[in-house]
Formats: sequence, C-alpha cells, structure tokens
Amino acid sequence: MEFDEMLAQYKNSNELSDAFVKGYRIGFRSSNWTEKRNKTLETALMELIGLEKEWLLTNAAYKKRENSDLIQIIMEQRQLMKMLFDNLVEEKKKELSEKVEKIVWEDA
Repeated sequence: MEFDEMLAQYKNSNELSDAFVKGYRIGFRSSNWTEKRNKTLETALMELIGLEKEWLLTNAAYKKRENSDLIQIIMEQRQLMKMLFDNLVEEKKKELSEKVEKIVWEDA
C-alpha cells in the first residue's frame, strides 16, 4: 500500500466514521473500528517522522493493545520503512544496505 493510498484510506475512513456516528449499531461498531485504525495510522506516521515522545504510544499503551492490533502496527511500520527505502537515492540505498549487511553478518 502506497502512502497516497494510505492517506486516501485515512480520509475515507474519517468520512465513514462521521457518517456512521448517526446512531446505528453497525455504524457505531464501524466508527469505533475506523477511529481505532486511524489512531494506529496516525501513530505510525508520527513515529515515522520522529515526533516527540509525548505524541507516541507508551509501553503501557502497547501492553493494552491486542496482538492483532500490534501485528497491524508492525506491518504498517514495515510498509512505511520499505516505502522510504524505495524512495531513497541509489547511492543512499547502497550505503544503507552495506551498513545493514555489515551489522547482520558481524553478529552471525
């Protein structure tokens, strides 16, 4: 999933959340799910750009999350890191790859 798609999904889910808040039971459940999803995405994006710690999830907040939520957070973070790596200049990609390989192969 590309950044533009994630952003479009985020905006769409916000609109759906607002539409469903009208009181329908299924809409209420969907609203809770989309708000939870948006919060997870917001956190991943804030971590990506390196915001101050007060904006990020604490250890206690992570402990309150279910395993499925934690897995989703990890997968979104991996996607964001991969997207960033893919957008790097070739010289920087090579430099970063060499550093990672050096760290991995030294410990092996």
